[in-house]
Amino acid sequence: MGSTRQDWNDFRVYGVGQSHFSYETFEFDGNVTVFTSPDSSFTAIADAIDNANESICLNLYQFHNFYLMDRIIDAIERGVEVKMMLEGGPVNGIADEERYIASKTVTAGGDVRFMISDGDRGIHDRYAFNHAKYAIIDDETTIVTSENWKNTGVPINNTFGNRGWGIIINNPDTADYWSSVFVEDWKPASKDSFPFTSDDPIYGNKYGSPPPNFVPDRTILTGNYASPFYSEIVSGKFNVSPVLSPDTSLLETKSIIGMIKGANDSVYVEQLYTRNWGTHADPKPNPFLEATINASRRGCEVKILLDSVYAGKNEEMSEYLNDIAAVISRNDFAL
Repeated sequence: MGSTRQDWNDFRVYGVGQSHFSYETFEFDGNVTVFTSPDSSFTAIADAIDNANESICLNLYQFHNFYLMDRIIDAIERGVEVKMMLEGGPVNGIADEERYIASKTVTAGGDVRFMISDGDRGIHDRYAFNHAKYAIIDDETTIVTSENWKNTGVPINNTFGNRGWGIIINNPDTADYWSSVFVEDWKPASKDSFPFTSDDPIYGNKYGSPPPNFVPDRTILTGNYASPFYSEIVSGKFNVSPVLSPDTSLLETKSIIGMIKGANDSVYVEQLYTRNWGTHADPKPNPFLEATINASRRGCEVKILLDSVYAGKNEEMSEYLNDIAAVISRNDFAL
């Protein structure tokens, strides 16, 4: 993808080997499917996999959901080519559930790679984490989610799980963009792209099969969430602008920050947490947060919803934001 001078007007710090995809907008007449977790994510994603005819390219930070694995393996068995990229060093390491899914996928005929880092052997991953959550199906359909493909992120039973968001975009041009991203992420020539390998002479089964005595737990968890939103197919004219980190997420005049800066009426934010950047000793402003606060200052209705799991830090941020809101005369800024 080409780039312009304006694409470099951002906060990004560039790393060796990282991609630099330009910010693109795809205009088309068609349809997209929007869905939420825990309400309708499993059904939406599973149906999309079931409708695959030729290929599935999947890049995930974590994949622990055996019921989505079943759909992937079914796709392979009916002749669909499957490539799966996973993070090689997630927080707390690769779970046996994920090794099991990777092993079953490879045994069925799919390809699995991990993005790894091993400084002792001169392998440096291109990104701090491969934190992606996207899939491209048949070079026509793109799935992007906020949640990992885990039992909490994409639960089978919609009374339990995380709040998350997702979209399925049916447009070849958009899919072509994401396919280019996947090819760059997959990149077997890069040292940090390591194939699923059992009994590796260096890594053993770190990027291979789970222990022989591993038994998958297929318990379907349930909860008390009682108001599910159903997925919805929306048809019409669309302008779709993919946002990649670190490529285009920090552009000052386009992408997310640019959209917030251009808001006229309202900005609603739902985040696990938000905080200022830098350290306590050397704090730095968070450009997303600053743009949101400035939207309130110019009269937009601004609401920010944070998660209670990070209660301590989120409470501090809530107090910080509400103190600012108290001195802004024209707003409906609330937490």
